[in-house]
Amino acid sequence: MSMHSITVSPSKNANGVIEWTLTYGSNSGTNGNYPPVDLKHGGTNERFRITLVDSTYGITFSDDPLWIKEGSCPTTSGINSKQIDKYEPGQTIVRFRDRNENAAVTLWYRLNFNVPDLNPGDPGTFLDPEIRNGGGGGTGGIGITALAIAVGVAVLGYVAYEAFLNN
Repeated sequence: MSMHSITVSPSKNANGVIEWTLTYGSNSGTNGNYPPVDLKHGGTNERFRITLVDSTYGITFSDDPLWIKEGSCPTTSGINSKQIDKYEPGQTIVRFRDRNENAAVTLWYRLNFNVPDLNPGDPGTFLDPEIRNGGGGGTGGIGITALAIAVGVAVLGYVAYEAFLNN
């Protein structure tokens, strides 16, 4: 299990428009050119902590701060992926857990903010980076069944071999 810390910071350009900087590790990006989060194949229960850094503009996460969709940018509210199994919204910190199981998939997420003097959905009130799940981290029913069969065959083989030697 790994912890992925992401920060988002607003600033205003010369025209007073909110622009966002997203930082993940040593990578930062602005204006839709955000660094993706690449999860390795086989990692499980990846934890995320997204922190809003705002000391000037009075911005907070909205009451519906996180939307997630597999394969494309979400256009409606909700966590539309079975990969997300724990979600804790907050005004300045959002936490969630990504199971990163089974097949690799790209999760697009949208972060929504309350920005004074702007309506929800206006430019500057959200940003939409992506998480690239490497997959393969879980052991679903098929994996457990295959392992049980393999162990059973090995045990039966050993018992048969011992019986052959002792006769």
